[in-house]
Amino acid sequence: MEVEINNLNIDVDKVGYNDGLNFGRFIENKEVVNYTLKLSKNQFLTVIEADYNQIRDEIKVDDEAMNDTSEFSEVGYCSLEDLFTKNAAFSDIVKTYLGRLLLEKVVIPQENPKYIINSIGGAKVEGNALIIYGKAFVT
Repeated sequence: MEVEINNLNIDVDKVGYNDGLNFGRFIENKEVVNYTLKLSKNQFLTVIEADYNQIRDEIKVDDEAMNDTSEFSEVGYCSLEDLFTKNAAFSDIVKTYLGRLLLEKVVIPQENPKYIINSIGGAKVEGNALIIYGKAFVT
């Protein structure tokens, strides 16, 4: 995994994430920066595919029971690999359902990180890489 803050590569050990209920809320007196996390497709699949499958299957049951639609129904409850080709849906599903799970699995807790990831703005596929991006604050 690679991490960038404001388009500059940084050491992964300088990054943590907010695992609290205030994820996505920013404190006024904290400096806010842009971050990107870059993973290969294989890394992403290894880390999150089982969670994706479970969430997708649960949403499908709910959609059918409630005669409803969801981000998953709009892409035919496809596999995670197939979702890579559907950029807008990929971003929405990562942001809404997978983002915090992904952070929990790939960002190793640090005692005093310099940057705290505090939001997920979206995700995109670029070649063989998956990019997760959003805002972080400086500690």
